[in-house]
Amino acid sequence: MSTRFTKAARAVENCIGGLVVITVCLVTYGVAARMLNIAVAWTDELLRAIFIWTIFIAAAIAYKTGNLISFDLLEEMLTKHPSAGKALKLIQHAGAIVFSVFLSIQTFTIVSTQLRTNEFSPVLHIPLWLINLGCFIGSVLIFLFTLEKILRLFLPHKPQPPE
Repeated sequence: MSTRFTKAARAVENCIGGLVVITVCLVTYGVAARMLNIAVAWTDELLRAIFIWTIFIAAAIAYKTGNLISFDLLEEMLTKHPSAGKALKLIQHAGAIVFSVFLSIQTFTIVSTQLRTNEFSPVLHIPLWLINLGCFIGSVLIFLFTLEKILRLFLPHKPQPPE
């Protein structure tokens, strides 16, 4: 893995970690405010935006690094049959391609419509396309990472020089 990619991945992971801390603080503040009968509708709106960005970007990273749920038990059983294991991986990646393409098309439609109609969120007046852009970016990343995984299945592996 290249040093640039490693640094970029670390920066994204740190940003996601920071967003998780902000999310916990906002949820705590929102709960405390409701207990004191203080209206804080903006926390729900901001949390929705943070959740969308965090969940979809983190899911793409987890998919790339292989940290999502998979057929581990089945994969372990197929280690003695490399062609069957390769076929299982290909089926998994084909499903990820279909899902990511469908989600990318749908979120692109939503984001482009919101850009065209100039819609804003009701409380904070955040452009709605900006909130939903996180879903689009995450789905495109999953698509790209899946293509990379498929290529690695079929291309011969070259030994990586030590970094």
